[in-house]
Formats: sequence, structure tokens, C-alpha cells
Amino acid sequence: DKLLDPSSVTHLFSVTKYLGLLATGNTADARSLVQQARNQAAEFRFKWGYEMPVDVLAK
Repeated sequence: DKLLDPSSVTHLFSVTKYLGLLATGNTADARSLVQQARNQAAEFRFKWGYEMPVDVLAK
């Protein structure tokens, strides 16, 4: 994207193959959120057998 400076985006993380997370603020807080999201996505996949939809993770 021409309007986005890649060096300014430091809190962009991959949660799963299909889900990502963009956080603003403290890096430690962002990493904590990412770890929680990854755990929730893994538990969802184990329990239901398919990838967690975005709206479920957002809730």
C-alpha cells in the first residue's frame, strides 16, 4: 500500500494462517494479546475442527 509506511507498523502479528492482529500501544501488551489470541484460536480449532472465524475472535 502506497499510503502505509512499513517501518511504522511494528505491532502487526500473525495469529493463525488466516487471522492477524494489529495492536497499538505498548509492545508488551500487544504480545500478551497475541499470545491470548493464539491460545484461543488453537483451543477453538481443537474443539470444533475448523479455523476460528474473525468475528468469534473479536468477541
